[in-house]
Amino acid sequence: MATADLLNPVIVFITYLGMGGLVYLAGRALAPAVRDTGWKLQPYACGEIAPHIKMRPNYNFYHIAFLFTILHVGALMTCTSFGLISYSLPLLYVSLVLFGMSVVVVR
Repeated sequence: MATADLLNPVIVFITYLGMGGLVYLAGRALAPAVRDTGWKLQPYACGEIAPHIKMRPNYNFYHIAFLFTILHVGALMTCTSFGLISYSLPLLYVSLVLFGMSVVVVR
């Protein structure tokens, strides 16, 4: 095989996947066995046993993440569109970003 063939992305991926598997197996062989003593597998927080409380997820972060995405994609599109055709394209992007933000904020 030539050197260029060894740098093929598929061959490199398979090589690193094999090396990662060998490191994983070596770590498993060298690690001590887990003993189920009861206390070691309990949840622990700040020096005391954590209570088992079933928590309901809060999805308010989704709206913030969506606004973040709208603003950053809009800023990227606006900044990279200056001078392509005219200045009407950046104004179109800004108006679409404002519309998207208004839809998310009103809900």
